[in-house]
Amino acid sequence: MTTNPDGGHAYPTNAYEHDEHGNVIPIVGPGMTLRDRIAIAAMQSIMTWDACGVRTDSKGNRETPAQAAARIAFDYAEAMLAEREKRG
Repeated sequence: MTTNPDGGHAYPTNAYEHDEHGNVIPIVGPGMTLRDRIAIAAMQSIMTWDACGVRTDSKGNRETPAQAAARIAFDYAEAMLAEREKRG
């Protein structure tokens, strides 16, 4: 489907400028990636979980609830992009 590992741009920005002849040239800014947008959506749900205390990740590293939520949100984003790629 895509060769962009971030899934491409979720919300590209559009702007215009003029060349030396007065022609309008569209410029597309990158905006956030689709990976970022999926992680934000996942984060909204993750933040409703119990967030008390310090947690330990799969490698034994201690992390705060905020660090755990951020890591998990991007794990969800990676899984969703991988599934999207498989389905073409």
